[in-house]
Amino acid sequence: MGIVADISQSSVKFSDPGLQNNALNAINRQVGFDMHNFTIEFGVAFDADPKVGVGGAPSAPQAWRLGIVQNLLFEHLYYQFENGQVFEKDWRDAAIDYKEGTVATPFFGDAQREEGKLRQITVADVWLTPRGYGETTNSAGVIVDNAPSTFNIWDEPSGGCRLRLKDGSMIKRVEKVLTFQTWLVAAPKPAGGVKLGGSVEVLAHVPVFSLVFWLETTKPKKPITTSLQTPPYDWGLFGDAGTVDAKRINRKVTGLGSVPDVKPKAGDGGKKPVLSGVTANDRANAFLTNNGLQ
Repeated sequence: MGIVADISQSSVKFSDPGLQNNALNAINRQVGFDMHNFTIEFGVAFDADPKVGVGGAPSAPQAWRLGIVQNLLFEHLYYQFENGQVFEKDWRDAAIDYKEGTVATPFFGDAQREEGKLRQITVADVWLTPRGYGETTNSAGVIVDNAPSTFNIWDEPSGGCRLRLKDGSMIKRVEKVLTFQTWLVAAPKPAGGVKLGGSVEVLAHVPVFSLVFWLETTKPKKPITTSLQTPPYDWGLFGDAGTVDAKRINRKVTGLGSVPDVKPKAGDGGKKPVLSGVTANDRANAFLTNNGLQ
């Protein structure tokens, strides 16, 4: 018996970027873009069947931490400028991916339950008992309500670089490929701590999926004569299940393309999540800064 993932109450939803801004911004001297956003929700329940679930039947209420962990399995960045200079980097080792400023690492973010805001229950501490689990206690013990019954995250990856190099050379081509995997995990919580303790159990996962953005400038009809002018460009934004070959990005997909077709599944999907180390954001930002692209 113990905590289980409720796949029937789990889902993945992709949506177009919220703001369709011009990617080449001469005023801010930046290239900037958003990719498809996605919402992932995992259902959670308690099962009295002694053959299923994690946590078992502790003799006394036991503290567990549940939540969503996300990894970036692969990242491809490519920036080419008019002078022929290219800045390119591929990361093929998985890195943990969570929102900046998160306290409850390695989970994707801190829970946001305030009214009037996008409610994200990314992580929760619960007391597990033989009768179920709950977040709160009273004089009689744990209030067993098997809540929270769902965990969710929302993510909209973005990208960008400087519009011109120091010699005035304009951006010519941009590529970004991101490959994700996301898990619902549970682990005993150490007394007084915020980190995971003991063995981490994976309850469910979202299979590997990728998001892609590409942009390439085209020759303007009239020569560019001021710093506030930018060339026209072609672009595409799409996603797919599994990995996408960064060397063969489909430029026939222009504008807003299709999104990955993936659904949550039980288990870890054959891969355990990375829970520590340099974050995906930190290593990408370091690459941009070190090459003067910020």
